[in-house]
Amino acid sequence: MDDLVPFGDFFGDLDEMRRRMDRIFSTIPFQAGRFGKEMKGGWYPAVDMEESDKEVIVKAELPGVTEKDINIEATPDSLSLSGKRNEYSEIEDKKAGYIRKERSFGQFSRSFPLPAKVDPDGAQANFKDGVLEIKLPKIEKRPKGKRIDITRED
Repeated sequence: MDDLVPFGDFFGDLDEMRRRMDRIFSTIPFQAGRFGKEMKGGWYPAVDMEESDKEVIVKAELPGVTEKDINIEATPDSLSLSGKRNEYSEIEDKKAGYIRKERSFGQFSRSFPLPAKVDPDGAQANFKDGVLEIKLPKIEKRPKGKRIDITRED
């Protein structure tokens, strides 16, 4: 019984371990859903998708990306975004180093299934203030097939 650790010491060690883990994770750029990709040096933009009666609207946050570095591809069922964000230095003195660097740079690529069939030929894209907005008009609902009865001529 002498080798058992009293509860007070046990919980004190857990508190210290939690504090150390908090310090470790506070130094890592972390955003829900992006952790693994950013740790590998990549990144991907946050995207919102809306649907109205007439269109599907997709908005992507692309700060630091230029129009020429964005590629958009659409099919009646899906949308793909790809591109790159180039790294640039804000420090004039090349000998100075970063204290903390959380912004991610490099290639990105995302694909989404669309909630409705769209007409890719009628799609429009607008890029303003680092936000890309893509409007994809829905394809008019086509009537379902109809059974045609055959009449016999005698």
